[in-house]
Amino acid sequence: MKSLTILMLACSCAAPLPKADPHLQASSLESATWTKLETGSSSSLRGVHAVSDSVVWATGSQNTVLRTIDAGASWDVLHLPAVDSYEIRDVHAWSDHEAIVLGVTDPASVWRTSDGGQTWEELFRHPQESAFLDSFTFFDEQHGLLFGDPIENQFLLLRTGDGGQTWRQVEGLPAAATGEAAFAASGTCVTSSGSRHAWIGTGGLQTRVLCSSNGGASWTPSATPMLTGEPTTGIYSVAFCNESAGVIVGGDYTKPESNSGNAAFSNDGGRTWSLVSGSARPRGHRAGVAWIHGTSNALITVGRGGCDFSVDRGQSWSPLSDEGYYAISFSPEGAGYAVGSGGRVGRLELGD
Repeated sequence: MKSLTILMLACSCAAPLPKADPHLQASSLESATWTKLETGSSSSLRGVHAVSDSVVWATGSQNTVLRTIDAGASWDVLHLPAVDSYEIRDVHAWSDHEAIVLGVTDPASVWRTSDGGQTWEELFRHPQESAFLDSFTFFDEQHGLLFGDPIENQFLLLRTGDGGQTWRQVEGLPAAATGEAAFAASGTCVTSSGSRHAWIGTGGLQTRVLCSSNGGASWTPSATPMLTGEPTTGIYSVAFCNESAGVIVGGDYTKPESNSGNAAFSNDGGRTWSLVSGSARPRGHRAGVAWIHGTSNALITVGRGGCDFSVDRGQSWSPLSDEGYYAISFSPEGAGYAVGSGGRVGRLELGD
């Protein structure tokens, strides 16, 4: 589901981030700050993947892929061999030279590089002009899932077992409800944990989480209490710490300051969801959410109107900053990077 541009930030470079405490305390996040990184790009960035503290890839509008290998001190501004206006909404990288990116539509396609973005190979192109791809996730270097909006009330879900070289349609998914689709907003409406578990968040006129425990071969839908009923409402991002603990965020993109039905959490692998209510909710619509790697309790959620954090697995949220971000990723070592409009990237620095 196409989404609009969201505001962000950028400039300078960052000091090393402290290793994450498995049980991060609120005090470390209450004093956290964003360091603004200058990328040299003016694109609206929609996807980000922190491979390590130093290696980060980002993607966005104007057919743009960004890469840093020095923690954001300098950036390569790269382009696919496609039209200038191409929208690249998601990226998954394995190293400083291997990455795969997702073009959402016109054409809906998947590209991979093995030389740091100097050359690109188109691995997949959907044959239907109406196809719209939302995001993908990888269990490991070979196995992954690619999710797209429904075509004739059937969700588009593809699997790969060879690192994205080939993709095949998954059959037998639950039918999409009328007006139900997904959001490519931050490249995180589909996520995975371990080698078998995966989840997909939907939105629009119905808001559900589709759950799989067998690598995406079959799926079970779960109802959620998230905001629904309009084309712009629903789940924008899904994140799981393990096969049990998960969080969904979203709301209504057209009402960025409204926090009605914008966050929920699950402790049973996504089978049931509890809505965050009252003052415990994030402060507005949120487009992306991510666990801080190395922790079992802490998350950051980002959106056009600001950022919030949780240290209780998403059961309650506190303000982090008023700076608007669009998508966020944490490296395995714990460094956090967020992206947004104007080619801007921010790096999160935890407090003492």
